[in-house]
Amino acid sequence: MAYTCAVMEITIRDYIKKISRANLIFPVIVLVLAAVLLFLIPFRQIFSPPKASSIDEIIKLYNDGAKYVDFTLNDLHYTTYDYYTGQADNASCYYYILDEDNGPTCVFFLIPAKYTNDRADVLETYSARARFVSGGDRFETFLSGFSTDIGWNTEALSDISGHFAVSQYDYRPGFIMTISILLFAIMLACLAYIIANIIFMIIPHLHPACKRLRRFGLDGKDFTEIDRELAEDLLFRAGRIYITENYLVALGKRSIWMVPLFNIVWAYKFSNWNPFVKKNKLSYSLIVITSPKDKVRISGNKKSHTDRVLQFLEENFSHIVVGYSDEIREKMEELL
Repeated sequence: MAYTCAVMEITIRDYIKKISRANLIFPVIVLVLAAVLLFLIPFRQIFSPPKASSIDEIIKLYNDGAKYVDFTLNDLHYTTYDYYTGQADNASCYYYILDEDNGPTCVFFLIPAKYTNDRADVLETYSARARFVSGGDRFETFLSGFSTDIGWNTEALSDISGHFAVSQYDYRPGFIMTISILLFAIMLACLAYIIANIIFMIIPHLHPACKRLRRFGLDGKDFTEIDRELAEDLLFRAGRIYITENYLVALGKRSIWMVPLFNIVWAYKFSNWNPFVKKNKLSYSLIVITSPKDKVRISGNKKSHTDRVLQFLEENFSHIVVGYSDEIREKMEELL
């Protein structure tokens, strides 16, 4: 005979399938987002950027939408402007001017300080991989100051410089690679979690809660007795924690815990502070220690529910030590 649990209107097997389906939602969303972000990273441009050996080629690449460039140029001139963050000397700004019949063209280069030979006035031949940067407070502040120094206005200087700069300082493939590896690791973790929950949906008795039952010498495949006791022999309920004649069963939104009462030797509560929620910042976990030694943490409970469960266990099961203190902990460690 198959019993339907009155307290949750479905069987333990069906509840495991239900929470396993629910557990798929978040990792699927994260997996898709990580995959999209990984897809949007322009690996080819970053690690093998197009080459340029003249200002005309650099400008064309920028106008064609390139984000990165591998350039080699002669005669880059020092602007006397440097870029600092705090006390750190990060980079120096150089420029290249190309005189043409229709007017000059100027391109600025932000080069890390360690490559500028102590801010040489002219870098005779310089090669680097760089990122195109356009606008931003850093670039606009530089244009404003430099244009004042040379007797120009900011708008005119911005026009002949094409409104962009070539920044070796902002070319950071190591950072991009680290982010990529992190995204890939997140994808693998989500995929593993998704596969595990799909397996639990198909084969519920492989769920961790069922493995724990097998550790107590019980059948982790047949939940008939637990279903029957929840339907007919429920002794106590507080929130979503249920005590039957032989079992403590707790139903979470994403988890389920099933512990034989006579394997529990110690029970106490543990409080958790969550600063990221507006209400009920303090939640409580019911901790039960079993024999053979196993620590079961039933999380996300109200204080009143946890206290009522502990009181019921203390009053009705003399073999269970209830509460936490250093003395109790030392005693239980020796016992276990």
